[in-house]
Amino acid sequence: MLVLLRFPFAFLNESISFGHFNCYIQKRWKKPVNSAQTRLENRARDLQFDKLVRQIKKLKLILRLHELMSQRRASHTSVQLVSRWSNVVGLNVGVGSFIQKHPRIFEVYTHPVKRNLCCRYSQEMLGLIAEEAMVIRESEMAAVQRLKKLLMMSRTGRLNAHALWLVRTEFGLPDDFRASIINKYPETFRLVLPDSVELVDQDDSLPAAEVEKWRESEYKEKWLSEYETRRDFNMTANLRELLLKHPGIFYISTKGNSLTVFLREKYAKAFGGAELVTIWQ
Repeated sequence: MLVLLRFPFAFLNESISFGHFNCYIQKRWKKPVNSAQTRLENRARDLQFDKLVRQIKKLKLILRLHELMSQRRASHTSVQLVSRWSNVVGLNVGVGSFIQKHPRIFEVYTHPVKRNLCCRYSQEMLGLIAEEAMVIRESEMAAVQRLKKLLMMSRTGRLNAHALWLVRTEFGLPDDFRASIINKYPETFRLVLPDSVELVDQDDSLPAAEVEKWRESEYKEKWLSEYETRRDFNMTANLRELLLKHPGIFYISTKGNSLTVFLREKYAKAFGGAELVTIWQ
């Protein structure tokens, strides 16, 4: 025991064997771990996508602050109150420095009566928020078609309403889509207890998915069996593993609190590969 205590702690991970006449220390070499997590950490970074994720995260934070400020009955919001919302919106820096860093979004002023420091959104930012809301309202029918497609992709024809609300921005759905879309089109959608959205009737007018067209052509041209044409993509339970195997098609960004997946070709066609210029830069 006295001999073992003399060894440094670094030797705790080494195997120690004692013989009748000698003792030796054999270092145990561990095989490098090759997992989805290690491949994710060692992959080549795409600075353009990572920068876009940081911008999207910042935009969501700013819109969340606007939502909280809009819900107040008072006509002003103190900087001290906004600082209390840091944990709610996920702000990990000081509120004062964050507001000062974005002068085109926030305006800081002294309350004429209470004489405390307050903040509000600039007219430029309020105009952009109003413009986005107008575009969403004008794109109502496109949102209806998009929601129908999402429900048709579901195995049961149902999706959790709260899950849809969480991704409403990504799919162009209004914040009040329960009232403005689901309740407005009862012949198409209905709410099912406890909290699901269900498609009333399948819409045959929607175009078939490209993969279905490909399967049909494969079936007709190559005379494949029904099993070979209607099976899935052999997607494993580990979706991250599948995405990492195709770095030329997908890019996973680890910026923020969650993983974000980009379809490289779709992004290049939509934005021409150019970086987005936002008012908070």
